[in-house]
Amino acid sequence: MGFDLESDEEYALRRMESLESRYRRAQLILRNAQMQYNTLRDMPGTSSEQLAQAIYRVQRASEQVEDVLSTIEFLEDQHCSAIAVRRVG
Repeated sequence: MGFDLESDEEYALRRMESLESRYRRAQLILRNAQMQYNTLRDMPGTSSEQLAQAIYRVQRASEQVEDVLSTIEFLEDQHCSAIAVRRVG
């Protein structure tokens, strides 16, 4: 019994901080992918394959941002619901 179990609130806070960090990284990756695409688009001699790959990276990065944001919003909704249940109960 020498270990300490963290409370639900501490776990939720740690989880949210981790997700917020992932969200910031995902936004950075998206911005970089968009900059790469714009650079390639403006560069003479860029092949259509290079542009297609750049567009794919932008789409994937955008999906990652949306996925993390969706998870954050879901957890925030759950947290608000849990608080409401505690207040009613």
